[in-house]
Amino acid sequence: MASPTRTHSDPTIAGGDFDTRDVVRDLSRLSAALRDEVTAAIRDETAKVQAAAVRAATWPGTTGKYRAAIRSKVFEEDGRVSGKVFVIQGDWHRDVKRASGRIRKWPKVLPIWLEYGTVRSSARPHLIPAFEAGKRRLDAAVVRILEKAARA
Repeated sequence: MASPTRTHSDPTIAGGDFDTRDVVRDLSRLSAALRDEVTAAIRDETAKVQAAAVRAATWPGTTGKYRAAIRSKVFEEDGRVSGKVFVIQGDWHRDVKRASGRIRKWPKVLPIWLEYGTVRSSARPHLIPAFEAGKRRLDAAVVRILEKAARA
């Protein structure tokens, strides 16, 4: 037996009637719940990335000022949510007294030098590895959220 063809004016699916307004309302509720769960996952993962970057930014001779300058922020705008981990220009880039007694100013590009290295110093990656691990965890969290919504 051939299955009946559906048209846009035919509100019958699998032998049951439905009102499209109910479907749209249910999808709106589901959409809001999913948005809230994904937003919470982004907030959580942004904080975890910051913590991982701070833990990784530990080298011999560091004072902790650089680690304290690693910050995070979550932005919510026009229904979109994003997280950012960054290094603020704080006390760590001001004058530093060296062992020789000479005063030296740390450059503002120090985070880039630490991450990628220079001709004279090897790389000390701390931001990018934390970000990449956080991205993998966030991707997995979003997949879990969507799978849970599909089962509901």
